[in-house]
Amino acid sequence: MRKVVLLAMIISTWVTLIHAVDDTWVLSGDANNYGNFIAYIRGQVKGTTCFGIPMIRPPTRSAYLVVRLQSSAGKTVGLVLNKNDLYVLGYSDTLNSKERAFYFKDAPTDALPGATVNILGYTGSYQQLQSNAKINRKSLGLSKTIVNRLLNNIFGKAITTDALRKSQAQFLLVVVQMVAEAARFKYIENVIKDDYTVDFLTPNDKVLTIVNEWAKITTAIVNAKSNGSFQNALPLMGPNGNIYTPGLSSLKKARAAHVIYCPTTVHPSSSFLRQPPRKLYLSTPFLASFLICLHDLLPLAFAVSLLKVLVMA
Repeated sequence: MRKVVLLAMIISTWVTLIHAVDDTWVLSGDANNYGNFIAYIRGQVKGTTCFGIPMIRPPTRSAYLVVRLQSSAGKTVGLVLNKNDLYVLGYSDTLNSKERAFYFKDAPTDALPGATVNILGYTGSYQQLQSNAKINRKSLGLSKTIVNRLLNNIFGKAITTDALRKSQAQFLLVVVQMVAEAARFKYIENVIKDDYTVDFLTPNDKVLTIVNEWAKITTAIVNAKSNGSFQNALPLMGPNGNIYTPGLSSLKKARAAHVIYCPTTVHPSSSFLRQPPRKLYLSTPFLASFLICLHDLLPLAFAVSLLKVLVMA
């Protein structure tokens, strides 16, 4: 009996240590640490599967996920995500040994009880983030070096100057892409990991646009004919700015997707869905019905390929 208890304690400690590592993006670490960090986030929101592809679980009461980013100087911030849709809600650090939290102005503020709450003057939309960061996504770039510099710059400081407010917005702008978007899109994660050691990675056209295409792609799939063809052409932008129109043949040739994540609600300021209001809104029941329809109407192989293209095409 003692051996069983001891074994259970060892396993529990081991799991705790593994999670303690995986829930922290160590900015002085390597691509494996970053990959494990993104995988940890996916694992925390994973629900049921469709054709073996994990999807975000239905909304839960415990809606918040806090992960950590640690700079090369040992400064650690907490990044607050909504577990139901992977929206970034804000971040936390310490000032004078007291925890404080900064939330987007449209976000809930109860994720970190006990922290001093600060409301930012903007939402988490790319438009407002770029406006406050005084730079666009392409010019700001993507890299752990950029995140490390900005984190060290704003950590534990009173954000009272225009320069610090700009750095804070830049930090959030790059983190939204390298954490939330990378967790949703395997393609974005791979682009970052492929050039993980560079100090400045210019996001290609596909990275810049794929986060805005969810509604268009989903609308096309929902309205697809029973034979698998789209009602209308679906032009998408490739990495080099080339426009391509995926059809059945290109879907079959699509690279395998690691995972697909679908929002449980549509939020107008989301970093995931920034399209004008439409009649189509994604919700868990709607998406489940849609996937069931795919399974019923289309050949299994084609349905799987169709799902894969959402992330990787």
